[in-house]
Amino acid sequence: MKRVFATLLSCTALNLVHAEDASPNTALTASYNSVGKAKFTKTHSQRGHHLKYQQWYLLGNYTQTLPSKQADIEYGIGYMNSKFDFSHHHKMTSFKQHNFNNLLAQVGTNLRQVQDWKVNVGLGLQMNTDQLSFNRYTLFNGVIHGMYDLKEKTHLHVGLMGYSGMRWTRVLPVIGFDYEISEKLFLNAVFPVNMSLVYAFNKQWSVDAAIRFMLSRQRLNKNHENSRGLIAYRNWGGELGLNYALNQHFRVNLHVGETFGTRMRISNRKDSHRKHLRLDSALYYGLDATLAF
Repeated sequence: MKRVFATLLSCTALNLVHAEDASPNTALTASYNSVGKAKFTKTHSQRGHHLKYQQWYLLGNYTQTLPSKQADIEYGIGYMNSKFDFSHHHKMTSFKQHNFNNLLAQVGTNLRQVQDWKVNVGLGLQMNTDQLSFNRYTLFNGVIHGMYDLKEKTHLHVGLMGYSGMRWTRVLPVIGFDYEISEKLFLNAVFPVNMSLVYAFNKQWSVDAAIRFMLSRQRLNKNHENSRGLIAYRNWGGELGLNYALNQHFRVNLHVGETFGTRMRISNRKDSHRKHLRLDSALYYGLDATLAF
């Protein structure tokens, strides 16, 4: 089942990874996640303080099928908001700018058959709308993802996902498989984009247990006391979800879970003098929805 993961893997790249053959050529994807109070745990001075985190985005995609019918070109544009809500906290390990607004843009291709493989390739960006700058305030991402029919009811997934910008570069493997255990039970074990076990009651309703990765990388504005400083936030979450698919045009997922392994890093404009913060687990909830037409 197609799921949208709002993680540090940027959401633009994830939509390319989960591209599927479908008759609608235009889609709107929305995602919202809210993490409750997570206590700081690293040092004595941080204890008793907490952080709440919220992120949502809206992304529009248009798919153009090439005359050969063997490939599609995808274009996407959207908006993302990330919000950090601190309790009273020392100025060296917090920041006054709590809302970050970003423009999302992407372009990619979906090759239906490349010697028994289905291959998706995409490029995207996340740019701060308050400081429109490719140099300082943009995070670029790219993905190449292949799916191979390993055997009946099983697909092999391999690829790479990379990020660059705001003094940060990472390359992650995309690797795993999906398996139809039975007519009602499906396993998706594709790291890091789709890790879930889905049970379908019928064609419309299903439930799942999943792992979600959240990531936000932002740069402060130049008027902040840590002028143009860098913020990195990440966590993993284990969740239970309820899914409803009206048809190929509308799907929605409601989920609730608990975070673990939450980390935050605050650094200066050159990404030096880093301050590493750890946070306890916290409950979170959210919604993913897709409308295609």
